[in-house]
Amino acid sequence: MLTRDEIAEISSVVLGVFGSISIAVGVAASAAGIVGIAANRVAKLWEPQQIALQNIFFAGTGAIGTGMMMVGASMAIADNHPSSTQQLPITFSDVPPAKLTVPIGCAGCKYFSGEKLLPCAVHPELKENCPDREPVTDSHK
Repeated sequence: MLTRDEIAEISSVVLGVFGSISIAVGVAASAAGIVGIAANRVAKLWEPQQIALQNIFFAGTGAIGTGMMMVGASMAIADNHPSSTQQLPITFSDVPPAKLTVPIGCAGCKYFSGEKLLPCAVHPELKENCPDREPVTDSHK
């Protein structure tokens, strides 16, 4: 037995697929109708079929509208019933701030800034026992 959420997910996918197909068919029919109507007005090739060409165009626009409603319904169902596999968006409030673990030798070095993005100008990864350590002097403050 399917759960309500599973039925909603299947319905959303089916509506989305058939809505997209309906839009594609509608675009093709509308384009064919427009081309036929334009060719008929220019060359008078299909004078008896003028009404049929208009009906093809109108049917195509109807199919586009129906497809758009189906895709919209699919999106509404998907919004109201989040999938179990659907990822929720991550916001900055969900991510804990990064903690900077500073080796003992870095404190007091002229290259150490303490910033998260670039804590050290020489070794951004903050090496233990850094060979490039230079103490801060009055001229570097």
